[in-house]
Amino acid sequence: MSNTKVLSEGNYTNLVKLRTSTFPVKAILARGRRNLNKSCRLCGYVTETQAHVVPACPQLKDARIKRHNQVCDLLARAAERAGWNYMQEPRVRGPDGRVLKPDLVFHKDTKMVVVDPTIRYEQEDETLSEGCRDKADKYNVIRTELCAITGAADFVCLGLCLGARGSWTQKNDQFFKALGLRASLRSTFVNKAILSTLDLFKMHNDI
Repeated sequence: MSNTKVLSEGNYTNLVKLRTSTFPVKAILARGRRNLNKSCRLCGYVTETQAHVVPACPQLKDARIKRHNQVCDLLARAAERAGWNYMQEPRVRGPDGRVLKPDLVFHKDTKMVVVDPTIRYEQEDETLSEGCRDKADKYNVIRTELCAITGAADFVCLGLCLGARGSWTQKNDQFFKALGLRASLRSTFVNKAILSTLDLFKMHNDI
């Protein structure tokens, strides 16, 4: 879990609700109340659960994109301080003709690290590790093209997958090590994921 010392009392209380799946969404509020409409108050498509609000409600898509971009910016600044140059969303045509846009391509000397950060709602133990693996596999197909652009010879494509409820996977440590980032930054990214998730719920309840 995150360093909860940086969370306000209210945010800490809501974090506990998130991690125990007791946040007051309609699926929870309707327990024992058969006549309560459980449809999402924003989209109205499906039952309003935590697992719907955080990663799936279409009415919060723009907010999720903003959250993603904030994580990318946070990561880019951290890597710059560690001496890396970077490209953001370069358009690269792969051998099959498809154009791919990795979020961040870090390069320094002959080294290159490609990453597509993501925040996923933790429903299973393997959610985050699978997220890292999916992102890494996606951009290995443009390895040759990216090496030609950056002049790098040492290529690695890694995932950075943060848990929306504050979980962390050891695969993220591989990414931190590849960039030479301080381990203390881990709590910065975890807390960013938590607070942005709580912001999604605030938007969901206020709209």
